[in-house]
Amino acid sequence: MGYVVRVIVVHVSGLSDEHVRLCTKIYDRYKRYIPKECEKISRYTGGSLSLRLPEDSDELKEAIAFMQDLGLSLRFFSETHFTPKEIREAPFYVARLPSPYELQGDALRKYGTKFVGGCRVCGIGRKPHGDILINKTCIKKFKMCWVEPLYLVSDPVRLLLEKSGLTGFRIGPEVKDYRGRETPPFYAFEIESVLPPVSSETWFETSHINPCFHPRPLYLRSDLRYEREKLENTKEFNCTQEELNNYHTREMVLSANAREFFKENKIYANFTPLTIL
Repeated sequence: MGYVVRVIVVHVSGLSDEHVRLCTKIYDRYKRYIPKECEKISRYTGGSLSLRLPEDSDELKEAIAFMQDLGLSLRFFSETHFTPKEIREAPFYVARLPSPYELQGDALRKYGTKFVGGCRVCGIGRKPHGDILINKTCIKKFKMCWVEPLYLVSDPVRLLLEKSGLTGFRIGPEVKDYRGRETPPFYAFEIESVLPPVSSETWFETSHINPCFHPRPLYLRSDLRYEREKLENTKEFNCTQEELNNYHTREMVLSANAREFFKENKIYANFTPLTIL
């Protein structure tokens, strides 16, 4: 699958006057090398600097050496920028659903949901056991959403999904309001199709600090990348084999048909084309 440009993002954090002076100096020195597709999002106006330069370019290597000579602490990410045509015609997409602000973190346990398994220190990897309890007033405006560790779906969308013929998912139990209030029904939405491992070209960063009893978190530092042959037996709804970031969650990967279902039914999600090698 083609793309306009793949860049490495060199990120420098800091807020001091000296930091801003150095970042301004760096930006002014290298801004002419930023690809035009990235100029707007790369514009430096103060604070942290995210400098986007073409992958494997001499300018990138020079900029890294220059910033290291200044004694700055750097972080690196990889971004892929697609053409509008590639975005429209991609066969698969990474989909990220909204998460109600009030229900981020440990909300389900706070409202009385019981869990089994998982890390005995932080709870990562746990599974709901028995009734799923939640403050449903926080999700009533959503058609689908993410409340760690679950996707939730409204009743109208559940009915549409069951008639859609889309594959790779199942509808789980109904979610209950923790105070027993009569509210519109919501259900757990479970993805059953798990993809093969991502390509070795996908960037990950591993946490160096882990006081718990599970593998250290994998932090995604690039787009998800798959060899084409690994996607031959996919469904419409899929998830990654890898469990990522602080909550060890699996990314949702949708077919073009599933993305069209979202668009036709005005279900909000952020879609990024899956990189196919």
